[in-house]
Amino acid sequence: MRALLDVLGLDTAAVVANSFGGRVAIDFALAHPERTRALVLIAPALTGWEGSPELDAFDEEEDVLLDAGRVEEAVELNLRTWLDGHGRGPAPVSPETRAFVAGMQRLAFEKQIAAYEAAPPPQPGGWSDPPASARLAELAVPTLVAACAYDQPAFRSLAERLAAEIPGARGIRLETAHLPGVERPDELSRLILEFL
Repeated sequence: MRALLDVLGLDTAAVVANSFGGRVAIDFALAHPERTRALVLIAPALTGWEGSPELDAFDEEEDVLLDAGRVEEAVELNLRTWLDGHGRGPAPVSPETRAFVAGMQRLAFEKQIAAYEAAPPPQPGGWSDPPASARLAELAVPTLVAACAYDQPAFRSLAERLAAEIPGARGIRLETAHLPGVERPDELSRLILEFL
């Protein structure tokens, strides 16, 4: 991210991130506070966060499907988990939007599979040490944290924790699953722009 800002000629940026991107954004803000103007964390993950047995079961099921070459089933698992969400039926999105998200997930799997078939395979990236979960009080930028009503319970709890523990953070609740930028893009854009 730092290199990207350099290439773009930006000294600072407001970093907007969803899901695993939230983990990246928080670590970036801790490593480069002088380059982070604000954070918008949407259903974020966090370095040092344990997740939940339900998320571990999801990861295991996804791995089994991908190892067996059942990519379409893994795509559908992701749609049910992240787009449809927890405690409701299919997401209120058009068939075209659902197909678009499925295509993005399929492409991500294809890239991931190809990367791990290459030599050498990808290595773990570097994360904040100590982990961000123990350093939230160090975040000193305006922060908006969105919890999503139909997200997986562990992600809802984490978003609420971040809103409570990041100094001065503002927490909001969206009536979506894990991907509000797909499910309600206009509403999310309006909230982000109002915050910034």
